[in-house]
Amino acid sequence: MTKRGSIRGAQLATLALAALTLAAPAPATAQTSDADAVRAVVTRGYVEGIHKNMGRDRIREGFHPTFVMQVLTADGVTSTTIDEWVARLPPEGQAPNAEITHEIPTVSLAGDAAVAQVELYRNGVHVFTDFINLYRFPEGWRMVAKTFYRRPAG
Repeated sequence: MTKRGSIRGAQLATLALAALTLAAPAPATAQTSDADAVRAVVTRGYVEGIHKNMGRDRIREGFHPTFVMQVLTADGVTSTTIDEWVARLPPEGQAPNAEITHEIPTVSLAGDAAVAQVELYRNGVHVFTDFINLYRFPEGWRMVAKTFYRRPAG
């Protein structure tokens, strides 16, 4: 190989490395924006829609119509649809009698599937740890299922 060929090969290798370096952050950025989108849907639909009772429109936007909540009871597991859950809520717009706060410490993503862990507090007391499953649909992320742990009072 001539000196000129060696230089050209080194230049091509440098260009290829630069192209890979510039392209590498894209997946992390996409995953970060997906995690942010999941957090926004859970906050708006679940925390604000269900727990803060800020509007049924928030619930409709965030929950898929086939959503189901699995509830562990002494007799096994029961399922509650989103329509059944909403029917048990206070009248729309009635403020809760507690300050509701939350954290979403973990969002796990794989393609069009996600799980968000939600820590929910009422008046500063940790009351629920929720595991909310979401799918990405053409219109965006939607909650499709939930399991939870109700923390003992006191």
